[in-house]
Amino acid sequence: MEVIIIKTIRSSHKINRNNRTVLVPDQEQSKVYTKIKDEIRNKYNIKSTGRDLIIKELISHFIQGDYLKYSLPNINLNIIRTDIKNFFPSINKHSLYRKLNNSNMLSNHTLQIIKQSSFTKRISGVPLGLQFSSDLAELYLEDFDLDIKKHFNPLAYFRYVDDIIILRYDLAQSPQEQQSRKQQDLMFLDEVFRKYSLQRNVKKTQFSYYTTSNNFKKELDFDFLGYNFKSQDKLLSIGISHSKDRKLRQRINLLFREYNKSSKNKEDFWRLYYKLKNTVFGIISYDKRGMKFKFGLGYNYRFVNNNDNISELSNFIKQLIYALKLSSNKTHTLLSIINYHNRPIDLLKKRYNYISITDNQKEQIANRLKISNLPNNKNFAKRLFYELYVK
Repeated sequence: MEVIIIKTIRSSHKINRNNRTVLVPDQEQSKVYTKIKDEIRNKYNIKSTGRDLIIKELISHFIQGDYLKYSLPNINLNIIRTDIKNFFPSINKHSLYRKLNNSNMLSNHTLQIIKQSSFTKRISGVPLGLQFSSDLAELYLEDFDLDIKKHFNPLAYFRYVDDIIILRYDLAQSPQEQQSRKQQDLMFLDEVFRKYSLQRNVKKTQFSYYTTSNNFKKELDFDFLGYNFKSQDKLLSIGISHSKDRKLRQRINLLFREYNKSSKNKEDFWRLYYKLKNTVFGIISYDKRGMKFKFGLGYNYRFVNNNDNISELSNFIKQLIYALKLSSNKTHTLLSIINYHNRPIDLLKKRYNYISITDNQKEQIANRLKISNLPNNKNFAKRLFYELYVK
């Protein structure tokens, strides 16, 4: 029997991300931890639902198949939004280890590695960054999810890591009854959170209602996973959430500030061009591990149907472009990134695939940015993004 000895968690590199300590396993640890992740997923049948699928199913529950008009049904709905505060560090590692140990599904060797890497006094809860961290978290919340579903009997319940949404019929007959039910629901939520040694994020807990009754009509308006959902004239309007829209504009504004601080030569112009394109388009490329991944506005917000939302963002970028006072040719080149055919949301359909571009296109990019010796294989995109964003 092969015995695998790996470095202890103390030797893992640590970085600080958003005031949280994240562990970065080395190549040796990553190989072992990936095998453990696969073992946990297979033996416990853990299937994490992606953000896009959750949003797609949530929309489907609202419009009930009307993808042409996005009309809302004539029913009263209650939407509860909340999240788990400081999730990973709050996980009760003793309860989790007891669950792993009592199930007798993992090998002793795997349990020892998990214990060594995760169940230590030096780390609160489950450490962030390990290949199997999210799977341990999902396993820990299995019964939590069941308790929520059992109590609320919802039309739909989704949890994306620590973000939670509950969709159900609103049976209240008055605003006063809505408020009474809300207080009861909050008490139950807090009870369930405490049961699993977790804390509800009060600031991110939101009750929304869509009621068609003339007595107390209420319109839909809530944010979830970067999207904003609103009811307008009995139609579902989907836009980018206010907080994400603000961050997106800040990031775009920073690109133009970087250009203004540069020498403003041809290389700097094309650097701005590709960075703006990578922000707005739906981009396909390779990550640092050589795995294909998708990013950019076109992919991150593919379900947006609010034309005004995208039009305002497009106009914001236009103002930044015109403020540069470039030549007409350069101005036109930058504007081509945000041009659309008929509707503003058509901008979200723009795509660029760095994986499938031709050798001539690669050469053109290299010449524009004056990057020498760009590899002509899958490392092209990795090296290009290093030159654009890291160097």
